[in-house]
Amino acid sequence: MFNNLVAFREDWRGSRGGRYYYVLEGRVLRRIEHYAVRKVSEGVYVVPFEWISNKTIYVFDFSNRGNLCVHECSAEAFSQSKDALNYDYKMCEAYIDLGKLRELEFEVRDPLLQRAIRDAREYYNTIIKEILDYGESLGFKIIFDKAKTVKAFLEDLESGLIRCLVLPTDERRLMCLEVALAWIYEMWVIVLAAKSIGIQRFEYRIPLGSQSLVWGVKQGSPHPTTYGIRGEDYYAFFFEPQPYTSAHVESHYLPELIEIKSRTGKLHIRPDIIINKGRDSLEGPDLLVECKATPPVLWSSEVLTQLSEYRAFYKPKHTMLVSLHEISDQDLKTALKSMRVIVIDNLKPGDPSVQVSQKTIRDVLS
Repeated sequence: MFNNLVAFREDWRGSRGGRYYYVLEGRVLRRIEHYAVRKVSEGVYVVPFEWISNKTIYVFDFSNRGNLCVHECSAEAFSQSKDALNYDYKMCEAYIDLGKLRELEFEVRDPLLQRAIRDAREYYNTIIKEILDYGESLGFKIIFDKAKTVKAFLEDLESGLIRCLVLPTDERRLMCLEVALAWIYEMWVIVLAAKSIGIQRFEYRIPLGSQSLVWGVKQGSPHPTTYGIRGEDYYAFFFEPQPYTSAHVESHYLPELIEIKSRTGKLHIRPDIIINKGRDSLEGPDLLVECKATPPVLWSSEVLTQLSEYRAFYKPKHTMLVSLHEISDQDLKTALKSMRVIVIDNLKPGDPSVQVSQKTIRDVLS
């Protein structure tokens, strides 16, 4: 039936070692799978060459360290081989600049992913600018453990979006985007908190006793991401901490959670932000903040359990829930307030909720 079939073999390893193919249709980048007559296995598609002939193919290659390279190829580069891995490199532009892709749009079908992209473009340029401006004003840098995608967003929003949108399914794209935007939103909330209590400088205590003017941002650390200093007062800021590095997979070493572990399902031990005045302990902190950057429909069903478990384990003096979006469910708000959780929704740049959150944090921590 078809004269020439080409097998496109993708490597579904996320943004570390992954390879993905897209076909350009007008200004839209479409997944290669939409041209396939057969899916052999995950990421392996058999495509009739006549269906992609005279089109442009984009090859997105992630290195094992998370660096992204993009090749722009004529479809004819694949015409002489049964396996797309052996395409004619001479018919491709090697390592094109990501800026060239700004004129294009990835085909997106999931409404939740479409909304996440809109949120990113509507709010996060301002959020990122406020984070970076604050860092510049106080002379500190933000360093990451391995979060290449978050770093890409901070350098350029569209480049960050590209790193997520090249992934092979809307589910994976959404997860990538949610994680990156959540980190950025949490950093912004730390900025709001630090401004509210008048932090004058930051120090990050590196092992062996040395210090540096950075925020060391990574998940799952039992140590503060930075220390804020105001006069003689020290404040420890924790970013997605947990009691020890492997606690999320070795929770049986947490005797305080025996009752919680009796139930089935996910165990919540990694809150978004903890702030402590004068000490760097996770036990009985002054303020625990849970940040929600996605619409409530994605988290409202579990947030009560989540906060209950955080409170049972960490025993914070005050607990706060902040949300980028409005929480329209009044029953949920009532339930949260009955738990003595401070709720601030619509927390986004330019909204009056910013001043409300800062006054609340100032009252709690001063």
